[in-house]
Amino acid sequence: MRADDSLFSGSGQSRGWPNFYLPNEVRPVGAFARDDRKVRDATRDTGAYFAAALRAAGVPATYSGEGVAGTDAATLASYRGHRLAKAVSRTLLVSDNDTAEMLFRHIAVARGLPGTWDGARQALTDTLTELGVPMRRVQIIDGSGLSLDGRLTARALTAALALALSADHPELARLRGWLPVAGRTGTLQAAYLRFTAKRARCAAGLVQAKTGTLADSIALAGYAAGADGHTKVFVSIVNSRPTRYSRLTTRKAVDRVVSGITGCW
Repeated sequence: MRADDSLFSGSGQSRGWPNFYLPNEVRPVGAFARDDRKVRDATRDTGAYFAAALRAAGVPATYSGEGVAGTDAATLASYRGHRLAKAVSRTLLVSDNDTAEMLFRHIAVARGLPGTWDGARQALTDTLTELGVPMRRVQIIDGSGLSLDGRLTARALTAALALALSADHPELARLRGWLPVAGRTGTLQAAYLRFTAKRARCAAGLVQAKTGTLADSIALAGYAAGADGHTKVFVSIVNSRPTRYSRLTTRKAVDRVVSGITGCW
């Protein structure tokens, strides 16, 4: 099932910092962050934390601001964190906007471009184009999808999801398993009242999908296990949600539609 090519709501062209619809949904993007703390200056917060840890270990240290290390600077210590796959899976499961923005810039760096807004936009656009995703009427602004200036079509989403099922792209095969499971995990768990209502609860465990929410738009895109034994790729985008319908009411309606794809009712 594929929705038509309606677009996410919003207008205008952003330059520099995107026009996010809810500023508290994502912190200013910097090089560092710790423990998912929502602070204005994540770099300062991380630097101060590190300095405090050094002092606790008996090493005199203070945080004095950001700087650029010289090319001859010595490496005092290094730490290898989790792999990229873990960051991506976590981002998809809980809809972590901050990590999404950081991953956005990693794409740029991996392609030899600067890790800036413009570099990341160009890198993601180039990557999707090379994969064969139709980019007509798609406008990439940020990595989280929170910008009101962004545009994303159902056609592009469907094509991207289908790639993960293709034998030509085994590197994307794990995508489906990283998505929230209807009524079970992440942003689709029953605690959020997803796939719990009549004519939707029968699809619990049969749908794996990523949620999307803007001020007046609700989306759900992913995979549904069909009664015929085949996996269905679906995209549902509700734009210009009338204010008389709450977000929860709209989400429940989307859940019922998606449940029908599984053939459970």
